[in-house]
Amino acid sequence: MLRIAPTSVTFAVALAVGASAVVAPAAQGAEAMKDTYQPYVSAEPQVVRTVPGQWISTSAFFDLEGMPDGATWKLIAQDNLTKPLMTKREKDQLQVNLTHSRPTLVHAGPNTSDKVDIRINYPDGSTEIVQVTPKLTPTSEYLYEPLYDSVEGDPGQKLTISPFNLYETPLGSDVNRWHVESSEKWNVHVDEHGTVTTTIPKDTAWGSEFAVTTTYADGTTDNTKFVVSNTGKGVSTGTGTAGTAGTGKPAGPGHTGTAQAGSSNAQVAALVIGLIAAIGGAVAFLLPQLAGIFGDGITVPTRSA
Repeated sequence: MLRIAPTSVTFAVALAVGASAVVAPAAQGAEAMKDTYQPYVSAEPQVVRTVPGQWISTSAFFDLEGMPDGATWKLIAQDNLTKPLMTKREKDQLQVNLTHSRPTLVHAGPNTSDKVDIRINYPDGSTEIVQVTPKLTPTSEYLYEPLYDSVEGDPGQKLTISPFNLYETPLGSDVNRWHVESSEKWNVHVDEHGTVTTTIPKDTAWGSEFAVTTTYADGTTDNTKFVVSNTGKGVSTGTGTAGTAGTGKPAGPGHTGTAQAGSSNAQVAALVIGLIAAIGGAVAFLLPQLAGIFGDGITVPTRSA
């Protein structure tokens, strides 16, 4: 029979207990993945532009970085909280757009939000919600949309029309150049602030359309139009071309206001003469008929030979 000394048994048990005591704290102290990783999107702003006819910008796409293999994510942000950003998941990327909507206005430079929340599910079963801050920088033609009010004036009147921005953000100093043209070739000037000055010619009764091009420092452009209507009051018809007041359209190629007036008078005179002739013919026809009915009661004049 093999005999084991009590001291040997005691030492072996103590060694095993000590080893387990060392291993257990190590296992219990392992960090969950949610405490190890910090997912994020690139801090580099992406440039977005105008989508014609839309209030939202073109899209920018961000990769969710800093996650281990096997981790998944879900966007839980609400667009009403992330303005001026609009967010959605597009395949494995975060799609972000700018939107012109109150109360948060788009501004020059990077725009972002601290409400873009994403839920991360890690392979070890841990989960967390992280906030990412994608940044979008609008081009100037998205940030601004200069507009002008259409106005009305009299022949010879000088008018000044200033622009305003549709999106309430004040027009900035990043405009390189304003250019304006009149559809009727009126004399017109635009200053460095976009204010248009023009004088309605004294010899015209029709208006003009104006086209304004705004060129920004980033190379983008905006185009807008407005109309100056003409009341036609006091127009000098003896010289120049006259047309329909306020329409911005001439009476017709080669036709002046004086010629139109002469033509109208001739037409009225011809109409009156025609009516008189028609009435005379009717009377000449009816009188013999009445004489036949009433006999000597009516004397019918006869044309002498």
